[in-house]
Amino acid sequence: MCEEIINKVKWFMERKDYNGLRLYIDEKEKNIETYTNNLNYAEEEYMDSLVTVSYTHLRAHETPEHL
Repeated sequence: MCEEIINKVKWFMERKDYNGLRLYIDEKEKNIETYTNNLNYAEEEYMDSLVTVSYTHLRAHETPEHL
C-alpha cells in the first residue's frame, strides 16, 4: 500500500497536479481515519465482551484434574 501511495504522489508531482494530489491525500486520510475508527470500535467491543471472574469463583469450578 505504501508503494502504491508513493507512486501515486510521484505521478501527481510529475504532472504538477497539486490540486489532484491534495484531493488524493485527503481521500487517503479519510480512509485511514475510518480504518482507525473501526479498529478502535472493534477493540472496545472486545473489551466489553470480557467478563471478570473472581478467584473464588474459579476455585469453585476446579476438579482434582485441575490441581
